Amino acid sequence: MGKCVSKEASELSDLLDNNGEIDIKHVQTLVKWARSGDAEQQCRAARALAKLAELDENQVLIVDKGALKPLGDLLGSASVDIQRAAAAALANLALAEPNQMKIADELGLENIIMLAQSPDLQVQQHAAGAIANLAYENSEMEAKMVEKGALPPLVTLGKSSSQEVGCEAAAALANLARNPDNRMKIVDENALEPLLHLAMSPHIETQRQAGRALSNLCLSEETRPAIVQRGAIKIFADLSSSPLNEVVRHGVTGLVNLSKDYSAKMVEDGAVGPLLGLLKSQNEEVQILAVQTLANISDLEANRSHLIHHNAVPVLISLTRTDNQDLHTIATHVLTNVASAGGLSQSC
Repeated sequence: MGKCVSKEASELSDLLDNNGEIDIKHVQTLVKWARSGDAEQQCRAARALAKLAELDENQVLIVDKGALKPLGDLLGSASVDIQRAAAAALANLALAEPNQMKIADELGLENIIMLAQSPDLQVQQHAAGAIANLAYENSEMEAKMVEKGALPPLVTLGKSSSQEVGCEAAAALANLARNPDNRMKIVDENALEPLLHLAMSPHIETQRQAGRALSNLCLSEETRPAIVQRGAIKIFADLSSSPLNEVVRHGVTGLVNLSKDYSAKMVEDGAVGPLLGLLKSQNEEVQILAVQTLANISDLEANRSHLIHHNAVPVLISLTRTDNQDLHTIATHVLTNVASAGGLSQSC
C-alpha cells in the first residue's frame, strides 16, 4: 500500500514541481518535510523555507511554526545541497530581531560559527550572512559572537576567492565592529588586510561593506595607528570618489574619524582633492562629513597652504551661503584657518 499524502502536501508538491508561488500557509507542511527522513523532501523544504523567509513579514511566522529545530538539524546533513538550503533559510530568518535570540538559544552560536568553517563556498556565504544578520544592531549578540569565537573564521572568509563569501564576511565584521569592545580584537585578529583588500574590490556591495567595517573600526582611538599604518587613508579617499553615495559615506566617515589625529597624513596621502570634490555633492550628509574633515585638517597650521594650493577657498565660500547652518558654520571655521595663511587675499 502506498503512502497517504494529504491534499495540502500534494498541492505543495505540485507547486514546487511547476515553480509555482508558495505562501506562508504551506509552512506547517514544509516543517513536516524538513523533519522527514527523506533527503529529497528535506531539501525541497529547506529551499522553500529559505524562499519564504526572504519576505520580512514571513520571518517571525516561520519560526513561530516550529521551523528552527528541523532547519538546525538539516545544517548537519550529509547532503551539501541540504546544508546550503538550510543555511540560506537560517540567514534570512536571522534578519528578524525577534528571531535572533531564539536562533542563538535553540541552535547555538557555536554551531553557526562552525558552519562558517565548511569547505563549501555557498555554505560559508550563508553562514557568514547568518552571523552578520544575527549581530545587526544587536549589542548583546555582537559581544556573544566574539566571545564564542566568530572572528577567526570570519577573517579567513574575508580572504576567500569568492566575492560573495568575502562580502558577507565583511558585513559580519562591520556589524561586530559596532561594539567598542570588539574593535581592537578585530584588529588583533589580523582582519585589516582582508578588509582593505575587499574595500578595493570592483564589486560595489563588497566595497560598501568593507568600507563600513573599516570606518566602524576607526571609531576607537586605539585601533587608528594600525589602520593608518596599513594605508587606509588612500583607500578611504578612493571610496570617497565612488559614484554611489553609500560607498562615499563610509569612505568619508573613515576620513573624518581619522582626521583629528592624522591630518598631516591626510594631506600626504592625497585626501584633500577628493574631499573638496565632495563639497559639491548633492547629499548634505556627505558635504558635512567632508567639510568637517577639512576643518580638522585645517586646524593644523602646516596644512593650510595645501588647502590654498588645491583652490579650496571658492567652494568653501559657496558653502557659507547655503541654508544649512552646520555647513555654514564649519565652512566658516575652515576659511578662518585658511585666512591666517593668507588664503583669502590670494584667492580674491
